[in-house]
Amino acid sequence: MREFDPDLIRRMEAYGRETARALETVMERFQEQGGEKWGFSLFIFSFDGPEFTWISNAQRTDMIKALKATNCLAAPRATQREGRCEVSEPKTEEEG
Repeated sequence: MREFDPDLIRRMEAYGRETARALETVMERFQEQGGEKWGFSLFIFSFDGPEFTWISNAQRTDMIKALKATNCLAAPRATQREGRCEVSEPKTEEEG
């Protein structure tokens, strides 16, 4: 893997902001038609290097909650109930 490229991350963030503006426009249209307000995040990363960044229309605290929910859903045997992550224990051979 190559070294971190600060110029590349700046370009990634610029393209990310451009994309975020388009997403925000679509979501505002939905909200204007009586829908609720939606949040979004856009993860941008290099397949060839260590660069990673993200753009969001959410406040940091809301984004952290969303990331925790995402991590919960990615965990094996995890479900989300009433905003809490619940991880079930694997079944034993006797339980089938």
